[in-house]
Amino acid sequence: MKKMLIVCDVEGTIFQAKYKIQGTDYASSMWQPIAHALGSKAENEEFETHLKWDNEEYKNYIDWVKATVAIHKKYQLRKAVFQRLVDDAEYMPGVVEFFKKLDRDKFIPVFITGGFMELARRAKNELKVDSADIYAACNYIFDSNGHLVDADIKSSDFEDKITCVKEKLEFYGLSIDEDWVFIGDGKNDVPIAEMAPYSFGINAHKELKKVVAQPIDNFMEAFEDINAFYDIINTAKGSTAHQRKILEIRANRQRQRERLVEENLEMRQQIEELKKRIDILENTIPKPTTVEAIIPFAEYYYGENISFSKEARSSLIKNAAAGYTQRYIEGVFEQLNYINTWAKYMKKEISKEEYDSIVNNKKITYALSESTEAKFREEYTDSGVLINMHMYMRSLPNCDRPRTYFGWDKKHNKVLISTMCEHKKTSKYK
Repeated sequence: MKKMLIVCDVEGTIFQAKYKIQGTDYASSMWQPIAHALGSKAENEEFETHLKWDNEEYKNYIDWVKATVAIHKKYQLRKAVFQRLVDDAEYMPGVVEFFKKLDRDKFIPVFITGGFMELARRAKNELKVDSADIYAACNYIFDSNGHLVDADIKSSDFEDKITCVKEKLEFYGLSIDEDWVFIGDGKNDVPIAEMAPYSFGINAHKELKKVVAQPIDNFMEAFEDINAFYDIINTAKGSTAHQRKILEIRANRQRQRERLVEENLEMRQQIEELKKRIDILENTIPKPTTVEAIIPFAEYYYGENISFSKEARSSLIKNAAAGYTQRYIEGVFEQLNYINTWAKYMKKEISKEEYDSIVNNKKITYALSESTEAKFREEYTDSGVLINMHMYMRSLPNCDRPRTYFGWDKKHNKVLISTMCEHKKTSKYK
């Protein structure tokens, strides 16, 4: 009897993806929970890797994995913590029942993940999948004391998943046009879902929903459809029904590709139109002429991206006696414009290239050295947000070493400005 591959992603597909770092594009079963377990600094660095990936700063997926492995080594991931996260991962609804009922004379399950071999291996053992039919991007190696010392890294995500599928199809003598089904969840599954003859998206990312044949919330929702697809492909070989089904599959895939092209074109046109409207508004709205009006007006002008703490308000007002000039107020707005651009970059509304073309990187820098954070962390924390960035503009008048301090407020997905035009305590400047 001829068989058919059932190709499944693992993180977010076989296992639930329960933790998502705010500002990232998707949750995960392991990568982000590990960062969370290692503490806020590790989590912040994991978030930065997502930004770099989105901005194409890594050459490939393997480089992204290597950067994350480096974070896990830096913050001393222990085997016990890692194994606990593997053991605690929960299956998606219907997974256990699906693989228990699956006819292994008809179907060969294949697991391909951009995540950890340890998690894939657990699923392999519990769901009865052959060891030769699992692919994973990363296999961690711990020493006898439980310290992470190395990682075996392979490319098995995004387009590389298709390479793995082709290898298995060739091994089993099956057709890439007919003899496999794909089930996934993430944006990284779009390339393989587009290639698959039949595909499902479980709790699917919005981009994946556009290309799969059917979105599902439970693995068992796909069970009858997969068996029906197998019967059409294999028991009616050469018949009119078989040929009609193959033509239907190919036509659906072509329509999906055409729809994506149209949607992307329409989105680009909308973005360009919005940019034009923003340019017009920014060049016509009058800015305030008194210091008391700066923050209320800025909240209206930049409110989607910037909020101000009580400390920022008081630090601006208490220096009013110095005699603010219109040049000074314009300088403050120059700062806010740069900070607003940084917020857009953090929210992925503009690319790294657009950000670099607008912002002089020397103006926005990290405010905290290790020694400063060690001594004055409490002073640099406002409303639970670590104020770890600052903007320094020596050209502003009436300020001694003027700085505006701010940080990224994950809870509200915007910048929190804590102090305006003041120099906080540091190890050097008491």
